[in-house]
Amino acid sequence: MEKKTFAYSLSVLVLVIILISLFYIRFTGYAIKEPEKKVTLYFYDENTNCSLDGFLFIGETLIGKAENGIYNLSYRDYTEKFLNNTNKNITLFGKLGKCFNKDSDYYFDRSWKNIAIDESYFRSDSEFLFKTKLKIHNPIKREMLGFIQKDNAKYYLNNIILNNITFNDLSTINKHLDNNTKYVIDWGIDKENYWQSPYETFTRRSGDCEDFSTALLSLFLAYDENIKCYNVIFSTHITTFCYISGNYIYYDQKDKEIKRLIKDKTDTLRIKSELILFNKEYFDYYGLKNNSRAYYAFDDNEYFEFNDEQDFIDWQYSLISKERKINIYNKLEEEVKKIEKTVSEDEYTELRTMKLAGVAPTLKGFILDNLYLFIASLITLLLLITLVIRIIRK
Repeated sequence: MEKKTFAYSLSVLVLVIILISLFYIRFTGYAIKEPEKKVTLYFYDENTNCSLDGFLFIGETLIGKAENGIYNLSYRDYTEKFLNNTNKNITLFGKLGKCFNKDSDYYFDRSWKNIAIDESYFRSDSEFLFKTKLKIHNPIKREMLGFIQKDNAKYYLNNIILNNITFNDLSTINKHLDNNTKYVIDWGIDKENYWQSPYETFTRRSGDCEDFSTALLSLFLAYDENIKCYNVIFSTHITTFCYISGNYIYYDQKDKEIKRLIKDKTDTLRIKSELILFNKEYFDYYGLKNNSRAYYAFDDNEYFEFNDEQDFIDWQYSLISKERKINIYNKLEEEVKKIEKTVSEDEYTELRTMKLAGVAPTLKGFILDNLYLFIASLITLLLLITLVIRIIRK
């Protein structure tokens, strides 16, 4: 009788130990969830076979950064930032990198329209290939920012005699560059437009309107990096436009400069009306057609796109209170770090609370990771049961 009581007590003790272990696993976060399925996105340039590293956007939402041409789209990002987003475009923006040799510091900005990623792709690891053919010296969108190179313009600026009076110095810089740059058209029916770097313009001493304007803006920002100056792209021309102390100014080739001072900064309608007249005056002064309009404006950190003339007027007006932004690349790096920190904290919380967006937590991962331990425990349990049975029979 004592042996049977002992056997039963031992069996109950083993059962209690097993139950306590399971509860410990359940409530302390040791229950390891299955690895979350992902969709891998690959980005590369067909012209060079170089991978593309950069900041990844779904629509207008930054979700992370592709490295070595790879981004792993998690199920959570898919449900939160892709599935319910009306804009299904995927955009990658970044610097070209070492694979592109001398062009490594230029930007690329490429989009893929209405990408269809179905939820079923997350049932197993899936891959999507995003390829493009970059034309580095015929830039689009934010790629143009890479052609404003104030650091590379500083050596050239040192050759110009200035007197530290802003308006006089900007006029002197414009005149010096114009005197040393011959206008040469670099495009035609059988020849694609080629944007020179400012250094190429300085050394070749020639170029067309975008070459002159990007070189001039680089010099202006080398002179004062906080100055509110931008390149503006019209239908048939690119120029340099500034707002300084209430003055709106166009600087252009042929040593042309046109300025308008608007002292009153409170009467919005009057200011915008004057800007309309001022832009028309510039068209007449430089010989542009009156039906020309602005499409884009940019410096080394910002890019603006205008849908119509009113958009452009509104942007010109906004310069009264607008401040130049910090380096766009550094800003995006900071935003990515915040995203990564948030993801890391959320994953820790999910592990402790056994919750995972879209994926139910299970013990499968824990069992697989500790398979040998479970086998050993099972063998020990079987031996214990055998021993108990033998004790009872005696």
